[in-house]
Amino acid sequence: MSRDNRSAAPVFTPPADDEAECIVLGCVLHKSAACDLPALSPSMFFHSRNVAIAHAICELRDRNEPVDPYTVARVLLDRKILEPAGGAARLMELADEVGTVTVFGHWLARLRDLATRRAVMDAGIAIAQAATEADDAESAIETAQSAVLALAKPGTGGGLRHVSHAIELAMAGIERRIRGERTTSSTGLRALDAQIGGFRSEEHTSE
Repeated sequence: MSRDNRSAAPVFTPPADDEAECIVLGCVLHKSAACDLPALSPSMFFHSRNVAIAHAICELRDRNEPVDPYTVARVLLDRKILEPAGGAARLMELADEVGTVTVFGHWLARLRDLATRRAVMDAGIAIAQAATEADDAESAIETAQSAVLALAKPGTGGGLRHVSHAIELAMAGIERRIRGERTTSSTGLRALDAQIGGFRSEEHTSE
């Protein structure tokens, strides 16, 4: 009887920072005019009550209406989610706890980074599921490529373009290995070379 010595798949916690989310929301509620509102997206937030507030802020922004604790509370109340978001008192607390809005850009970048990392996790889960559930290797590879390409789209962290490019090349190498073709150049990652045999020279392109 064969025995599988591989350990069970680890369980990962999505990276998030409630404090950073609160600081960004507080900056906007404290003085929205001094914040880069067009750069704000609900997808940057992870905790549900913060996501609700971010949606309300972006709704007001898109309607060119003032953004402050009172207007945000009104939107949340209209959506019947004011209490789940912490209530009107929490909106005032978020605004009052921020000493200066000059930190907005720093913490927004932190949220963008975390959101991108969560997107990478989602792509990894999709790839793992495809490898388990697909009818064949080709279908699994197509799903993996789609998941990786989605990371390079605007709004999902443009800084990952080099990562997605590398993984696209890895997928191409896996396809060639399945077909029995040989590759000749290194990917730069020893573990990956051991799996796919490296890349063909013509696949090395400059951005």
